[in-house]
Amino acid sequence: MIKTLSNLNTRHRKFWDEQNRLCDERLADPPLRKMALARITDEYRRSVPARSQATLELALQQAEENRRVVLSDQGRLGRAKRPKDALTIFIEAQVRQTPLISERDLLQDFRRRAGAPDTVIAVDDEDIIYCDSQGKEHKAPIAGLKDRLSRAKKLARSSR
Repeated sequence: MIKTLSNLNTRHRKFWDEQNRLCDERLADPPLRKMALARITDEYRRSVPARSQATLELALQQAEENRRVVLSDQGRLGRAKRPKDALTIFIEAQVRQTPLISERDLLQDFRRRAGAPDTVIAVDDEDIIYCDSQGKEHKAPIAGLKDRLSRAKKLARSSR
């Protein structure tokens, strides 16, 4: 293909239109703008020669790349998994014994066992009161029993 001035101008215009759009998007993002301007300011304060200083476009591009790396690493690490509480362990044990147990049956079982020397101490109209391994009392709302049971059943299905 023969490169004419017209073709080069068209290519040049498309390239800079895209670069200007990206620059405007990045400048509209406050954290990116802050990181890029901090780099430019730092190079100016350190008396880096003008020909060696990063352009605003380059500083914005590198700030965006840095953010991607940081966010990717944060996503990989994620939040640390909380240890299971005594009630969850108890519910999982019940589900292993009776995989098709319903919420109602589980609650009746808790009421039958209330006061026994295991996890559940008492069940009232709103809460299940239970002890952890150190003997400390905790309350869990009965409304959350459905979710706990659902998670325990899901875990039991996946470990088969």
